[in-house]
Amino acid sequence: MLTSTFAPEPVGVFDADAGQLLLYVNGRLSATKAYTGTDWNAVGPVQFGRRLYQGAYGEYADGRLSDVRLYPTALPPADAAAPGGNATLTQLD
Repeated sequence: MLTSTFAPEPVGVFDADAGQLLLYVNGRLSATKAYTGTDWNAVGPVQFGRRLYQGAYGEYADGRLSDVRLYPTALPPADAAAPGGNATLTQLD
């Protein structure tokens, strides 16, 4: 018997031109939200798993991240829906 557990593959897309935030989970569009905020003028390196508030870091994430990718533009739906392809399992007896 072959059993396996895969972590979900979430993909977040921020499309500034369309004013939308999109969330794909395991290749399917899961949620959309209109974005009406101002442009984000971030400086410094990209960081995951902690928050910077009033010059201090805190609220550290307790978990693991893998296969993080950043793109300079919003991904088209077909690319966002298939971030790493679907894993294929083959049972060997």
